[in-house]
Amino acid sequence: MGRSTRYTDPENTPAVMMEESLERRVFSAEFDDSLLTFKIIAGRDGKNAVISSWKDPIRDHSACVLEVEALLEVHAEKSKLYKREKRTLKNWETGFQLLNSRPDDLRTYIELKDGMKTFMERLAKVKTPEEHEELEAEYRKFKELQGRSERLLEAQQMLERCREDLDEALKVMLQASKDLEAARKREEELAELISDDHVESSKRGIGMQELFPKIKPGMVISKLHHIDLEDLSYDEVMKQLHKARRPHYLELKRYDYRQDVLSGEWASLQEQRVLGRFVTDPRVAREAFVAAGRRGEYGDIELALHRGEDVNATDTTGCTAFHHAVANGHIECMELLFAHGANIEQRDSNLETPLLQACRRGNMRVIAWLLERNASLDAKDKQLRTAVFHAILSRNVPLVAQLVQLRTAMTVML
Repeated sequence: MGRSTRYTDPENTPAVMMEESLERRVFSAEFDDSLLTFKIIAGRDGKNAVISSWKDPIRDHSACVLEVEALLEVHAEKSKLYKREKRTLKNWETGFQLLNSRPDDLRTYIELKDGMKTFMERLAKVKTPEEHEELEAEYRKFKELQGRSERLLEAQQMLERCREDLDEALKVMLQASKDLEAARKREEELAELISDDHVESSKRGIGMQELFPKIKPGMVISKLHHIDLEDLSYDEVMKQLHKARRPHYLELKRYDYRQDVLSGEWASLQEQRVLGRFVTDPRVAREAFVAAGRRGEYGDIELALHRGEDVNATDTTGCTAFHHAVANGHIECMELLFAHGANIEQRDSNLETPLLQACRRGNMRVIAWLLERNASLDAKDKQLRTAVFHAILSRNVPLVAQLVQLRTAMTVML
């Protein structure tokens, strides 16, 4: 029993497994402003403009709008707090003024209170009755003013705390105002980054990738308004994009280099293989697309075409999705593929066209569909077998008779 071949030598990778060996197809699209649509970076050696990722300013703008709304609430709350602290201070100032109807008494009490700290020491040092009487008078005055004055001092402390709270509330409110203003400025700046394409994608409820399904990160800008840009310096390409009229009509192609996410260095696909890094085998997507034609998976075929798959991509036998759809009688898939440019005369590795395969299967409905679209009855496979010969192999006598009649009619007309 034979073994399947595994290619473990990256320096001798078969061309069929190398994406760079395939033709670089052109994908065209019109963008309102490509500078707003993509993040664009310089390619290898500072040349070319490579699509790095899609920009999503609507998401960022929406997040910023939510931030502004939240900061508006914060600002309103902090403003309310400031006003409340301001009213509180005013109330305490008014109350303190009413309570402190004799400010001289309070000043006297504060002086006496300070003297009470050393009262006993001074009393011990008294030598004359006059001095004793004077200290007693001072103590009586202190006790007389103590109750009212202490309440006033407590009120004065509360008044100071109110002033401190007001100062703090003012600082917090001013910071909230500053944060709100900065967020509003960011919101305005982000609004300027929203292109008509972003608006359209938002209306449809899809992302930019779905709006431009054939355009993918990693592609290189090849042309702008039909002017060649490939292999120019990155700075020159960006200069052209900045001064170009809008909308931007771009042509993009596959870029056969990959950037290291850590070092930022670019390497060719072959250099990547030699380094032992994974490089996509182009056959995978192609085989999946062709297999969808064989299974008649209309949705998968439609999605692949929508995303830019080559309608005439072939599998290892040289068959296209159209070949397989024809051979298996999937007429809806045939119609879809044909509408997208499937080659009705495409040859597989045996040089069989879709019509030859249909004749071998004997599917009259499929054959009628192909003939209505002028599929050639003159096509021959590798063994020079015609459609009539394949119909004979199918043992479908009515089909053989119909093809012979058609071929005879064509000969007479010639």
